[in-house]
Amino acid sequence: TASLIPVEVKAKSGRAKSMKTLIASDHYPDIRYGMKFSKNNIGHENRIYAFPYFCVFLLKRFMADFHAKEEK
Repeated sequence: TASLIPVEVKAKSGRAKSMKTLIASDHYPDIRYGMKFSKNNIGHENRIYAFPYFCVFLLKRFMADFHAKEEK
């Protein structure tokens, strides 16, 4: 199924407060998780996947693998 994926690019370390609010909102049921790009390490917390800038080229592979696992 199709879904919306919000993307946030951070210049500094941040907690992605607006993205957390968006994901938790009942107004957007198609948003199941979000992506954050920053200078920090790879991570996952509260349905937000974080990647360093230099890993952006892996985004397509990550999403294909992620959605394949969801369909199982």
